[in-house]
Amino acid sequence: MSTKKPAAKAPLKTTTKAAPKGAASKTTAKPAAGKGTAAKAPAPAAAKAPKAEPLPVEEISLKEINVVLNDSKGLIKASGRWPLVIDEAERVGVFLRHRDCNNLHVMDSAEMRPDSIRLALLGAIRYGKPMTINLGENGSIDIVQEFFNEVMPDLMDLVLTKQILEDDRYMKLVRPTDDADYTQNTLFAVGEGFNFVFLTANPTITEDTMGKVIVFKVA
Repeated sequence: MSTKKPAAKAPLKTTTKAAPKGAASKTTAKPAAGKGTAAKAPAPAAAKAPKAEPLPVEEISLKEINVVLNDSKGLIKASGRWPLVIDEAERVGVFLRHRDCNNLHVMDSAEMRPDSIRLALLGAIRYGKPMTINLGENGSIDIVQEFFNEVMPDLMDLVLTKQILEDDRYMKLVRPTDDADYTQNTLFAVGEGFNFVFLTANPTITEDTMGKVIVFKVA
């Protein structure tokens, strides 16, 4: 197989989504509690991915992809975020087809079905392996949020904040009809090698996404 040196790319840019004109804030009136009736406790706030400053982009070669998959340099753990890999040549996606990973592509409707997402995420957590979401040409992770939230309310934010791994919340993904590996025991631990990775061929990542992930660029 011939190796062709990619042409030099323009530096990474970020784009900021403008708020729609004329958008008005909505307020909802709350009914007062009647006499002799105890007020209901407020529902717990839904987890939201933190808005933070973008981190410096880490440049790696294809041979260094284990820096992302296995966090061999501890960069992902130190950041507290999941990684997003910019790969304009789309070589990483091809490479991952031959690795023990749960790979989903946003343009594949079958792979974006709720049960496909649920089982891919549950299996990656259970067996401790990477789960990758290929965004194609998209520079924002928001494109998959709706798909994930069809599996479970606020699931995308629970994943991004890593709260899905806390207090055994991932067990809510288990269904009675699932394989015995999930249903035989009432609880299983998070696999040590679990990782959640976004892939994109778009070198321009939105500012909102940059504030939620740690970005690696394949040179």
